[in-house]
Amino acid sequence: MGLPVGVVKSARDKLNLIEGMTTEQSLRGMRSLDYKKLEGSELRQIRLNDQYRMRFKLDTTTNPPTVTVTSIDDPH
Repeated sequence: MGLPVGVVKSARDKLNLIEGMTTEQSLRGMRSLDYKKLEGSELRQIRLNDQYRMRFKLDTTTNPPTVTVTSIDDPH
């Protein structure tokens, strides 16, 4: 993917964290994630480090909710 090793490790850690969450409100409550629902889109975004963000779709109709990662990039 051409991403730094630290970003890949952070993405894995964050995915494990998301897997343990039961609701979207749990994600919002963790300030360090800088969780955002992107305007005009069904995408959500969390911070991996100072530079990179992970964008994903959250399907709450399934039990447990399904996360589909759409991109890991630098939005700046």
